Amino acid sequence: MALHDGDSKALSKLNTFEFTIYLIQLNKYYAGDYVMLDEYCTGLNDPSLPEALMRKGGGSVGFDITKGIGGMNANRSMEIFFAGIKDYINTGGANIIRAGLDIDVAKAADLKDGKLLAKNYDCKSEVFTNLYQNIIAYANNNPPRHYSGLPALKRSCQIHSVSKGGEAMKSQFVCECFAAEFDKIGVARDEINWLGENYDQGKNFMQLTQKYDGLHEKIASCLF
Repeated sequence: MALHDGDSKALSKLNTFEFTIYLIQLNKYYAGDYVMLDEYCTGLNDPSLPEALMRKGGGSVGFDITKGIGGMNANRSMEIFFAGIKDYINTGGANIIRAGLDIDVAKAADLKDGKLLAKNYDCKSEVFTNLYQNIIAYANNNPPRHYSGLPALKRSCQIHSVSKGGEAMKSQFVCECFAAEFDKIGVARDEINWLGENYDQGKNFMQLTQKYDGLHEKIASCLF
């Protein structure tokens, strides 16, 4: 959900090692096995994505795993390299088996999610297109290409505030406070998306915040 919605803050908290493996395998599923069921996936597939993900995963330790280790292919090299690095950081070298198991867990998770996405959405769907575009952006250290949910609301709020002369840092604080209150009250996702697309701090904003008991008062407290 964080990847689809463009939630950069949530993505920054994820384990890069396991998440990189997860995304590479997810892409492999849709670029390979699933193409047999939905040929449109071929048109979406970015052949540079696996390499970009591997560079992102290895960048923090200054090692280019895309070149492979000792003649092994890059995917297997990356698995072995990260298993060793993670093991060394976490346990001083005493738990290499555990690091290897994390790879298997990540692979199993992506296969399960890949099949679920395939069952509910095809490659022509807006959900899949937005997700894939954001995977590409994430892999290349770029801002998300698509925003929805609370990240979209926060982004629209900040753009609107700054356009009206607000200070960037204060706008960010206020808009994050708004989003947090929307989340606490339980505003419906489709209504959050609607406001994100039609943001103002006038009629549309008031219409939605007054619909939920206590939300308008909570929102007002964000301004002080």
